[in-house]
Amino acid sequence: MASMLKTLKMFGGVNPDAWLGPWFSDTILGILTPFAIYAAFDLEGPVTWGLLLAFNCIGAFDYAHGLLAQYMHPQIIMVGGAPAKPPAIYGSIGLGLLFQLINIVVLLTPNTVKYFTYYEVKNDIQCANISTVTVP
Repeated sequence: MASMLKTLKMFGGVNPDAWLGPWFSDTILGILTPFAIYAAFDLEGPVTWGLLLAFNCIGAFDYAHGLLAQYMHPQIIMVGGAPAKPPAIYGSIGLGLLFQLINIVVLLTPNTVKYFTYYEVKNDIQCANISTVTVP
């Protein structure tokens, strides 16, 4: 989305300036996505769970902001210079919002919370068992 910034009116383009926020946050979230994927598959613990939840909440807010921007200030051209088609924009942003909301619901289910928070409890139990072992 960073390439679309030059199409804003403030930079001499034809798209409304209201798209600066959604495109900027899309760019930042896109840069952070590989780190979120890594965290989801390789890290455990409540901090990881919280970061994944925050990432998806910010992503959902970004999609909602994009829907509002499209409603109030429709895009003129899309990526690649093609004319903007409102159904395509609403559909793609709406689908992204739906997936973000599904991720949030899944992250808030008891099994997912237990998966991410059990890590610390499991390590505490192992440490407790090791410290109580007596050597004959």
